Amino acid sequence: SVFGSNSKFGNAFQSAVTKKSIFDKTPEEQAKEKEEVEKSRETTPATSGNLYKQVELEKKDIKSGEEDEEQVFTCRAKLYALDLSNVKEGWKERGIGNVHVNKAKDGEKARVIMRSIGLLKVILNTPLIAGLEVAKGMPSSLTSEKFIRITVVEDKKPIQYALKTGNPETTLSLYESIVDLIPK
Repeated sequence: SVFGSNSKFGNAFQSAVTKKSIFDKTPEEQAKEKEEVEKSRETTPATSGNLYKQVELEKKDIKSGEEDEEQVFTCRAKLYALDLSNVKEGWKERGIGNVHVNKAKDGEKARVIMRSIGLLKVILNTPLIAGLEVAKGMPSSLTSEKFIRITVVEDKKPIQYALKTGNPETTLSLYESIVDLIPK
């Protein structure tokens, strides 16, 4: 005799060993179950057609507002902003994206526009007007030659934007393309 086999507490798993598993079905039971499932499919209406209705969408042309402009220069950059009326807050990163220096096809207006990567949200849109302050470099940075700073007025507050590109050559080209389009 096995120790504890006649005890009240015995083998806790004894009933589980003798119990039939849910997976131990005879072929007749399996066939009967399969038949019931097929019958229920036939009698149940297709619910997927009732739940979702296909909506026909019109094809629309997406306009970015840059259709009447030509790109003079484009590059990838990181944008920082500094509120000059509250310098204590410091520089805030606005995002990474593609900077476009655009000129109107009629040649009268120009602007710098930047859209964030992924969402394509406009994070910088500055018209190039007479008196716009554009500076090369960032005195507080170790990689000063990779920065361009643009000072603008937004919502009656002076704001300075800093654009950081990947290398000094790109920064110089961006700076020159902006300065060339500012009306004298």
